[in-house]
Amino acid sequence: MSGSSSSDTPSSSSSSAIRAWRTAFLTLRDETLTSSPKSKSITQLLNDLIFSHFRALMSAAPDLPPHEVTSDLLFLMELAASSPGGQDVSPIYVYVSSLVHDICKLQRVTLQLNSSSWVVVINCFSAMVHFFLGQAGSRPQFSLGHAVECLGTVRCLASIYQPKSLLSDDVHLAKFLLGVIESYHAQCLLSTCTSTSENVAVSTGKRLSKSSQLWEVPTAAFTLLSEAFTRIGSSFPTYIWQSAMEVIRKVMDVLLSQNFLVEGAPATRFLEFIRLNLITIDALKHTLQCTTLWL
Repeated sequence: MSGSSSSDTPSSSSSSAIRAWRTAFLTLRDETLTSSPKSKSITQLLNDLIFSHFRALMSAAPDLPPHEVTSDLLFLMELAASSPGGQDVSPIYVYVSSLVHDICKLQRVTLQLNSSSWVVVINCFSAMVHFFLGQAGSRPQFSLGHAVECLGTVRCLASIYQPKSLLSDDVHLAKFLLGVIESYHAQCLLSTCTSTSENVAVSTGKRLSKSSQLWEVPTAAFTLLSEAFTRIGSSFPTYIWQSAMEVIRKVMDVLLSQNFLVEGAPATRFLEFIRLNLITIDALKHTLQCTTLWL
């Protein structure tokens, strides 16, 4: 009898977790899609139904059909991307990125993505990363740290989807990453350089921050971009690699024009990725030019 009881425990626990997942997401859909007027804000609903049960939902994911997990997480991403601007969306973005990442990376659930759902993924994470970069001036460690986490989640999802992705999907990814680097350049690097120029002028050059967060954001973006160019760059439209060269030039122009001394392991790693991207993109450019001449 005791043996039967112990063998039934995992199954019972799994069934309970599955019911909790389905109840949470069914209620969330009902409250957000059919209830009018809304009795709670999106933030309240997500906190009550999803985020407060983070660990339980994460543990339930491997026991659910992958298509169901995919559908529910995509719905969650759509809600996050469309969250009203008047609300404090920071907790929503932090939890959504963490939940998606942990389910895919730690629980090893393979999401069933296609071109339509890939658009949802990119739109959601674009909104989140740009939001965090915009907050970097007031909360640099918090915002830049979570921007890096979001890019890590995108990398995880890209590794799942890459074997069956279309060229248009990779173009969408590349445009997203170029936009992130452009936003980083405008909202983080320029402001940091301006502040440093005003306060830390040194005869041999100005020492730029060693803060790892400052460099981890562009390093993460350049890592993904480099992987995309290495994998399928020769098929990218010309404007993509031209845009890549342009954003790299903008970042380097800021550093070189102000005579900055970039120090520390994170900064060194960032510059190494810039160098690798330049080599990759220049090689692709040469290949495309040779192909054009041959044709």
